[in-house]
Amino acid sequence: MTKVCPAGDCSGGTAGRQSDMTAGMLEQLPEAHKKVVGIPKRCSYCGCVYDGVTKQIFDFFDNYNLGKGWTPSRSILEF
Repeated sequence: MTKVCPAGDCSGGTAGRQSDMTAGMLEQLPEAHKKVVGIPKRCSYCGCVYDGVTKQIFDFFDNYNLGKGWTPSRSILEF
């Protein structure tokens, strides 16, 4: 199976594990990120949250290594 997830360290991010984010997840997204995320997708394997068009990574949500909730991958000022 081909990896689709844009996270470099995700070893199981196949197409079947990528999905649109739920309304509940989007509510928890930090305000600053809501303005820059185009079509938010999430990898259910690693929790990577990214723009579905550009594949730009924004955060990790419920990542198995980083824990529950949102974990920023980098400063919003870098976008």
